[in-house]
Amino acid sequence: MNQQTSSQNLKILVADRHIEIRKSISEVIHFFSKRVLNISVCSTDAELIEAVEKLQPDVLIIEVALLKSDILVFSRNMETKFPKTRIIAITLFDRCLVRDRIKYIESLGYWEKTMEVENLIALIDNVSSYNTQNSFIS
Repeated sequence: MNQQTSSQNLKILVADRHIEIRKSISEVIHFFSKRVLNISVCSTDAELIEAVEKLQPDVLIIEVALLKSDILVFSRNMETKFPKTRIIAITLFDRCLVRDRIKYIESLGYWEKTMEVENLIALIDNVSSYNTQNSFIS
């Protein structure tokens, strides 16, 4: 079974265009989460693909605006190539369309940069423990 336990350490990749956001998210995760082994960051679409291939993170926290493709298309491609990597899509403002499209996909999470940081830590725990056998890809 590919399900991770809550005691496992996680590799996390934070992909955001803004250095302040990448730094803040990394610091918050280090401070609040007891499960983090490694946090890496990137700032462009090209860096993202390279970093995912190299690091094979357990959780990818990605700014939706960084992507050149739709978040659902991106997540399906990621699940095919990297089935153990879970995604948390982040936005600066409430993006109803994004939130509504991913809220029924258990392997994805959604977080607004203005939300409480505790919500992000809970999302990391939720998506990282998602069982890959329940994948949304047929």
